[in-house]
Parts: sequence; structure tokens; C-alpha cells
Amino acid sequence: MKKITALTLCSFSLNSFAALELLDESSLSNVTGQAGITVEIEARVEIDKLSYVDDGNPLSLEGVSIHKTGDDTQGAHGYVMVDVTAEGEMQIHNIADQTHLQIDDIRVDSDNTAPNSFGTVALDFDMENFFQFSGGGLFNSDKGMTVSRYNSRIYGLVRDEFDVIQTDLNGDPITKGAEFFYRDNGNDLMISFDYESWGTNWTLDVVDDPYKAGQEALLITYPDHHFKLVVDKIQFKTRDTANNNFTSDPNNSGLDAQPNVGMITASADMNGELYVSAGGKDPVQGLTFNYEQTLSNGDFRYIDTNGAGEQYEVALKGVTHYSKVSNLTFDVIDDSVWLTTEQVQGTLDIDEIYIGTLYKDANDIGKTSMGSFHVDYLFEDQVIDGQTYTNSIQLTPKGNQYGGSQGVSINTNWSLANADIGYTDNNNTIWISGIQSYGSGTVTFDLIDASYLYSSNVVDANHDPFFDGIRLGFENVVGHYSIDGLKVGDDKETAQLQGGTELLLPLQVFQEADFTLNGHMTILPGGSDGDGLTLNGDLHFTDTTLGVSVDSDGSGLWLDDVTYDISMRDSTLDVDERGVVLDSGLYVSTMDIGNVRLGEKKTGDSFGRVVVSTLERNSLTYLRSGGAGGVCIGGSGANQAACEAKDPVTDEPNGRWEDRGEEGVTIGINAQFVDKNSLTAEERALVDAIDPNADTKLGWYRSDAKVGIEAVGITTADDGLTVELAVDVAETIVKDVDQTDGLLKRVLLDGSGQEELVSDAELIAKLSSGYTNPVGFAVDTKVEFSQLKIGEINMTHHTGGSQPIYYGAQFENVSLRANITATPIR
Repeated sequence: MKKITALTLCSFSLNSFAALELLDESSLSNVTGQAGITVEIEARVEIDKLSYVDDGNPLSLEGVSIHKTGDDTQGAHGYVMVDVTAEGEMQIHNIADQTHLQIDDIRVDSDNTAPNSFGTVALDFDMENFFQFSGGGLFNSDKGMTVSRYNSRIYGLVRDEFDVIQTDLNGDPITKGAEFFYRDNGNDLMISFDYESWGTNWTLDVVDDPYKAGQEALLITYPDHHFKLVVDKIQFKTRDTANNNFTSDPNNSGLDAQPNVGMITASADMNGELYVSAGGKDPVQGLTFNYEQTLSNGDFRYIDTNGAGEQYEVALKGVTHYSKVSNLTFDVIDDSVWLTTEQVQGTLDIDEIYIGTLYKDANDIGKTSMGSFHVDYLFEDQVIDGQTYTNSIQLTPKGNQYGGSQGVSINTNWSLANADIGYTDNNNTIWISGIQSYGSGTVTFDLIDASYLYSSNVVDANHDPFFDGIRLGFENVVGHYSIDGLKVGDDKETAQLQGGTELLLPLQVFQEADFTLNGHMTILPGGSDGDGLTLNGDLHFTDTTLGVSVDSDGSGLWLDDVTYDISMRDSTLDVDERGVVLDSGLYVSTMDIGNVRLGEKKTGDSFGRVVVSTLERNSLTYLRSGGAGGVCIGGSGANQAACEAKDPVTDEPNGRWEDRGEEGVTIGINAQFVDKNSLTAEERALVDAIDPNADTKLGWYRSDAKVGIEAVGITTADDGLTVELAVDVAETIVKDVDQTDGLLKRVLLDGSGQEELVSDAELIAKLSSGYTNPVGFAVDTKVEFSQLKIGEINMTHHTGGSQPIYYGAQFENVSLRANITATPIR
């Protein structure tokens, strides 16, 4: 049996309660109707425990309190105004002023002895709500309820996204947003935000449940719903020794002085319907949800403000999303909260993506777009090699074993049966088709004060190190993903499946992967300059197999018996004029490939073992919207005239000009390979703690022994090694040998997408009659470095050790430029 209980009500006082009275004419100036009542409330509330009980397992909120923001001795102040319109609809208008709501602990405790908690949450807010509703729902005028219009706002900062300057009950402007706090073992995370939603004609009915025969369900429809959200700050602060009791007011923890992640804005229109019925995984206990929802006109942005006050963004514009969730169940089982679902399906469209553009242009005029995306996905149960994979989340109090008694452990199972991702660049579309993924594992969430953990001697020295910030831990996450291939064309249903997933390798996307992941990524607000993120992490991939190029029968090029260790210290993630920029800080990695196989995944012939290790400092990886634009193929020239100018001797054009449009994406890497002796003493200590033998090297060895050759001590000059790829989806020129006459001819596509080999004499006529060039990836590649050194080239032997065969090599002032077109044709 489900129930809500208030075990102890410590105090509840109405310090000021205005008498019920009829409003005079001046009081009714903003209210439609003839008469009404106003209730003024000042309330201070303390509740020991509120529990939701599911089959004997309580989900409990402990230490619930409501009082005035910043003063727990005073009650929160507010008004409730009630009126009835001439049409017989009731209006309720309520205002909450300077209110603090706090829950000291959230526990799942079947026997009232568990010490672990999800943590403390609190909210400081000013809020205003208006509802106008009448009796009668969607199906029956005598039953149910209809909310004909409503508006809800959590007051906050005055911004361009909001229409009205907000004031408190005294008429003074609101100077900050609502603040949400999460406290984990004395460490605080604060999110400052402004939120507004409004809509019309919501309905509420009790109906026959279409998903559970013989049961009734609560049906909520929302045909017209809109929202705006501004997250102004996301800040973190470690444990305050003067305020280390997590039940004290989080508002006193001095978060305002801490670095900020940045600002997030979101707005969208929504409509949908939701069925809520009794019974979860257990048909008697729990809850089940079924819903369909459509989001449209979505605009989502992340804004990074640097030290000079300039704001750069990642913007998703024109977002539309449809989702249908079937039998999502909520249960409290064995001291955990469970969410499971039978099926989730949906589509996502993003019209424009801007990366690294200046914020504050409301119309996005003059910005360069990456292009548009379309995603179809289906999560549902599937059986792979006799094992059933499902979709579920189990939330358990307490995170990492060394992170204290609070936090969250998320035991997850996922089963993506199919997904397709379409990318459109200047009206040319390519699909990554037949994506499948499944797996399981545990992700932990903690707020960490590293100095406190180490000074308390609670951390195992053999465990991955801890750092200040928001820690996501990965514990035995075992997963798989695969991609069937690529399709070209607007309609993925009629487009033929082709090879070509090798084209994704520059993005570190393999056609297939099996892996086990352990480790952590710890996020600290604040980047290299102003807003952003600082990252410290250790990721360990084991039992890994990677498919580089795989045929439909499973044969191909495989990387087998792979272990991959990645460690980063003081890495930063920012958005600036270069796009999204990851500065690796100190970066140590080793990919040990036990076998490079050709043929079958586990039994194909092996080329041997390959080991790639790096030691880097402040390497950059960046991604921005906009591809190559106009490029000169086979020659040089900054514009079409210069590119196609004829050679005075041969009378042949210098090159071929291709305009690939303004859209696309540019991916860049500036690798800074360093010698450990060039690091500071502090940096060397950090590297030695990760790997005392850290170096940048490349080695090939026989699979059965340490017999091989390796290049070690690879370093670059201060300007590093730069690789930049400007990637577009565009028509490309492809040639092939005609099997009938042995001549090299152009490949064209007719109106139905079929390939045809065309001679030069036929080319112009064919193109003018509707034939097109094949569409594929066009990559303008640039590689540059001023100096690259190799310390030694050694021969290795399992008994003789390592013997140098070449002392040092040096390459200087290298600049390579290439245009690569890779077209997935049959």
C-alpha cells in the first residue's frame, strides 16, 4: 500500500494571517470578476520526515523546513488570491516572497537503519503563479478539470529573454535568480536560474487505462505549453570548516565568489499527453507512466564569458523533438529507487548549430552554421547472443565508496535497438545508419573535497586519485556499439546501405567497439579564462575490441586485446572564437593493441602488437562550425580566378575550384609532445604518480614476444604539431575503370541514385540532364609543425632488452596540404 506520512510535525506557525475579506475595486484592478478573497500568509514549517512507502520500502524526505531566505527564525511570506469570473471559472493567484525550502536528507531505508543519503537539497526562490480553471475535463463536461490558462514564474535576474522587470512584494527589483543547492558531505553545488512557463487548456481526467486492461489511469493533456529558462550560474564550493554541518543553511556557504560554468538559456513550445496509473514493476505497488510529447521551436544555448567580458556560444536553434515512452515504471525496491521502461522511441531535428559564434545576436545574422542534424532512435529490450538487455536505472544513496555517506550511485542497463543520425551540410545529407548499443554498469555522482578525504585517511592509495569538484565515477561499465554503414540522400528509407564508416575515424568513431570502462571524470566550474570547465580524470578501457572496417559477414580490420589508459590533469574546456576548445593540461595516455587482425574478430591473422603512448602538455583540440568553403583542388589559389588560371606553357588550368558552401565543421588538433625533463618539478610529480615511464613513443612488436621496433622520445617545438580538418558533405568527383572498355571514367548518379560510368565526351550533357556527382565527405587537410624530434629508434628483444639502432631524427618546417574526398559508393 502506498502512503504519505508526516511522522513528526515539529512546528507550524502562521505569524500573520489576514482576515478573509471582500476585495475593493482598487484591489481588483488586476483580477477579472466581481469579488474574491486574499489570504496573506507568513509560515515557518519544520517536518522530521515525509515518506512515500512502496511495498514496505520508504522513500523518505528528512528534515523538511520552510522559512524566510537567510533567516530560519522568520516565516516565509506570501499571498493567495482567489476569485470567480463572470463565466464561472475560478482564478487562483499566489505569490511566494523570499522563501527557503530545504530537505536535509533523502533516504531509501526499508528498516530505518541505513546511514546513507542522496544528500541535501535546498531552494531559495520568489515565485508567482496564476491559474484559471473550471470543472469538466477532456471527455466529460461533468467530471475532470480544465485549466484554461496559467502562468508560472520563479523570479530572477532581468534579462532580454524575459518581458517584465521582476519586483518583490515591496516593489523592489529582484537582483538575483532562484538558487538551487545540492550538498554532499558538506560540499555545495549551486545553480542560479530564472524560469517561466505558460499555456492554455490543460485537462485532467480519470479514464480507462489504454495500456493496462481493467484499470483506470489519470490522464493529463497539455496541448499548449511554453517555457523559458536562464541558468545564470553553476558554482561549486568545497567543505567550509566553519560551516561543515550539512544540515545548516547552504545559502551561507559563500558560493557567489566561486568560478562559474557559464550561462545556459533554453526556450521551447510543447504539447503532449501523460497517463499515470497504479502499479510499477510490481503490478500492485509503484507507478506507471505512458506519455507522448512533442517539443518545437526549441532554442538551447551555452554561453561562455571570458575574462574580457566577451561571450561565445554553442547554440542549437530550431529544435524539434518527438518522444513516446511506453510503460515507464517507478518503484522503491531494496533500498533503491528503480526506473524501468519497455520502449522509448523518438526523433530529434536541429535546424542550425552554431559553435564558437558571438552571443547577443538575437537573429543569429551573419553566423556560420555547422549544418543540421536529424536523429531517429529506439530503445527497447533485445536479446544478443542469448543475453537479454533492458533499459533501467537504479538509484541508490551513497556514491563512491570513499566519497562519504552521501551521493548517488546509478546502476544502469541500456539497450539501444537502432538509431540513425543524419547530417545535412548545404542541402547534402549523409546518414550514419544502423547504430546499435547495449551494456550495463555503475556511475557514481559525488561532490568531492579532496584535501578533506586525504587528511581523513579514508582513501585507498591504490585507487584513482580524487580531485575537488563534481565527480562522475565509472565502475565496470561494460558496453558495445556498432554501426551498419552509411547512406547518402535525404530519404534514409530508400537510400542504399553502403560502406564508408572508415570516414569517421578522424573523429575517433570506430565501426564497432566492445569495452569495459573504469575510472572517473571530475568537473570543476571555471575554465582557462572566465567561465568554462576544469577537468581531472583517469579513464581505463580494458577487454576492448575495435572494428576499424567491418564487412557484413563480420570480417574486416580489427584492433583486438586493447587496453587504453587516459589521464588528464587541469584540463580546461571553453568556448571562444576557435569554437569548443579542450586544453589537455598535462595528458598521459597509452593505447596497447595486443593484435591488429585482418579477417575474423578474434581469430583473424595478426600483424602483431602496436603500442602508442603520449606525454603532452597543453595540447589543444577544437571544433567549430564552418567547413572549408571554397578550395582549390590540384593547384593553388585563394579564389576561383586564381585557381583556374591557365599555365602559360601548358595552357592547362592551375587547379579545379570547388565551393563547398558556408556550412560544415572544422576539427583541429595542436599536439604538444614534451620530454618529462622539460616539466616543472610539480608537473613531473603529477606525471610520475600516473606513470613513471611516461613518454611519447610508437612501437610495433611481434604478438608472441617483445620483439620489435619502437620510436621513443618524440617531442615537438613550442608551436606543436597542428592537424586541421575542414569537413564538408558535398558532391565529389569520383572516377572508376569501366570494365567493358578498360577506360577511366567519371561516376555519376542518375535521377534514381543509380551509378553510371560516363566518358568525358558525355559528361556535360549528362550533368545538364539531371545527373549528379556522388555525395560524400570532402576533407580539406592541413598538417604543420616547425620541429619534430625522435630521440631514438630502438630494436627490442624479450631477452636482450632495448638496443638503439638510430640516435635521433629531426624534421623541421613541414607544411602539408591535401584535399581528400571519400565517397561511400557501392
